[in-house]
Amino acid sequence: VLQVADYIPIFEQLEVRHQFCEALLRSFDAHCWLPVTSILLRQWRGSGFGDGLSAESQAAPKTGSEELQVVFVQCCEKAPQQTADFLNRVFDNLNWTMTEFGLSLSEVDSQQDETGLAQIHRKCTIMFELSVNLLRVLEFCCLRLSKSFLDAAAEGSQVSLTRLVELMVHVLNKTTTGSESRTFDRYASPFERVYCLLQAYCRSLHSRVWCAGL
Repeated sequence: VLQVADYIPIFEQLEVRHQFCEALLRSFDAHCWLPVTSILLRQWRGSGFGDGLSAESQAAPKTGSEELQVVFVQCCEKAPQQTADFLNRVFDNLNWTMTEFGLSLSEVDSQQDETGLAQIHRKCTIMFELSVNLLRVLEFCCLRLSKSFLDAAAEGSQVSLTRLVELMVHVLNKTTTGSESRTFDRYASPFERVYCLLQAYCRSLHSRVWCAGL
């Protein structure tokens, strides 16, 4: 339904939208996080940093829904423990995808077989795109669920804020100024469409959290 823009206004009026968003929050686990991420990004399309700047995003169906975004936030606010678990899984998956992306890049230098090299490049591309998608989920949470990071009384807020800062350092080290970024720079050409955006994106997210904390 969320892939067809004409269906969005109809879906926004259905009472089932609340159960739908609650199910998304519960279903973001080790088995279903990938399709849930895809669904969330469809209904958040048009609201994230840099969204709409690439030719692909401009040509994509306009499936973003402010109503569904509000409903998702409401579901998170009503279920603080599930929200804390959701954020922890986002962090876990993002740490994993960024680590796998870095490991795949390091394997490029040692791979001599052309077939094996093509497989590694494919894995690099997949892990990079998954990392960017999860960063977009995290950005939405920072902006719309800021209490989950900044309110000391919120469930798991201190842990979430600590993990957010650690993750930003991890991502920036791999893509911008850290020692591991040199490997990324050598093979950045397959990711040129989003490379500059990723650097600006991480810095933007870091600045937003810092400003919100002030």
